[in-house]
Amino acid sequence: MKKILFVDDAPEMRKLLEATFGGEEYQLLVAEDGLEAVETSLREKPDVIIMDIEMPRLNGIEATRRIKANPDTAASRIIVVSGARPDTSVERCVAAGAEAYLAKPYSPLELIDIVEKIPGRT
Repeated sequence: MKKILFVDDAPEMRKLLEATFGGEEYQLLVAEDGLEAVETSLREKPDVIIMDIEMPRLNGIEATRRIKANPDTAASRIIVVSGARPDTSVERCVAAGAEAYLAKPYSPLELIDIVEKIPGRT
């Protein structure tokens, strides 16, 4: 069972992901901003983190940097999902430590495919 942390400040996006990953093969955790994502990842050690970029308190790029810089959480795989222009965001996300980038709007099936292809924590 993959443990997935979904980080987004939009309630409708959290509901969509809860429906998408609500099956028995996933344990879904949610966080509403980057700071909560850092705290939750430290406590829960998720296999995969699905991270929005634009959020209050701490944006997704900085949250990704902090998670990847900490030896206790660095093994979590991070997929950034964002409505920001990919040509300006992908490089920043990869430099921060993200393994994948998916532009909004995206198909839930496309996201499931990426989650399934990314290995869990090592």
